[in-house]
Amino acid sequence: MTLVAQPSPKEFQPYRKVQATAEHDLRLVLETTAKAIQARVRTLKPGIGGQIRKAQLIATLGAIRRMQREMWINRVNPRVTRGVVDAEKAAESAIEAMTRVAYAALSDQAAEVLIRGLRLAAESGLKSDAARKRRDLSSRVYKQIAFHNDRIEHLIRSGLISNLSAKELAGSVYEYVSPTTPGGASYAAMRLARTEINNAFHERQLAGANRPGVKAVQWNLSGSHRVPDLCNVYASHGGNGHWAVGNVPDKPHPQCFCYLTYITQSPDAFAKALSNGDFDEEIDRRTKANLARLGVR
Repeated sequence: MTLVAQPSPKEFQPYRKVQATAEHDLRLVLETTAKAIQARVRTLKPGIGGQIRKAQLIATLGAIRRMQREMWINRVNPRVTRGVVDAEKAAESAIEAMTRVAYAALSDQAAEVLIRGLRLAAESGLKSDAARKRRDLSSRVYKQIAFHNDRIEHLIRSGLISNLSAKELAGSVYEYVSPTTPGGASYAAMRLARTEINNAFHERQLAGANRPGVKAVQWNLSGSHRVPDLCNVYASHGGNGHWAVGNVPDKPHPQCFCYLTYITQSPDAFAKALSNGDFDEEIDRRTKANLARLGVR
């Protein structure tokens, strides 16, 4: 049997430093996002639309508090941890109460489905942030003071976590865009928002392609795609736009609305592969992850 040398603590130091920085940034973004959500909730107008949006935002706040609890457990003062747990519980209660008010005409079963939908949407924002790749911002477009202090980066991440619309995200970064930007500050802010939201979705699709049964990924042109560019090349790759999993290119330009679809095995082929144990490793990984979420080891 061949023994593999284990990395020494010294070899792990660069990794630990990068990991510590990433965790610090995530904790900061999560708390910034939580405060921004609380502020946004206070500005919502009364009425059914405001109640629904409030429920959506509070669901996201609950998801943030759950992640904070997972990150902070056994790392910080117990009183801080208890505060996070209390906020998480309060968010959960508010979700149910406000959803039932907003959908009072529906049955309890339908209301429960909507509540679950709110929670899934809240988790979606956190997944978008995790999948997102940071990209360099143009110093010609954004004001230097914001460019140097990473304020726009935090606003982008906060917006994705909060599931903000392109219009809402554009509004949050507008004041940091130079008024001399070609096309105007409003256009540049909306371009940034649309690009970041679509890129995050694209990257989540790439991650999803690693699931069992996916044979390839197809690049599809959006309905608004009129001027031929590199997207057309991607959509005709191999004669059909199919790409090997793990080899799909990034979006080639800002405001790209092209999307991916999965080419999957037939049901019979999938069932055969499952019975042959081809997916055992993936099933084991997911089982362990779900047990860990439940606190079972």
